[in-house]
Amino acid sequence: KLSVPKKEQKKVETTKHIAIEG
Repeated sequence: KLSVPKKEQKKVETTKHIAIEG
């Protein structure tokens, strides 16, 4: 399991959301 800083995690989640929304 990767340890991701909260700030980076937020960015990752946003990127995933954008990818899903397309």
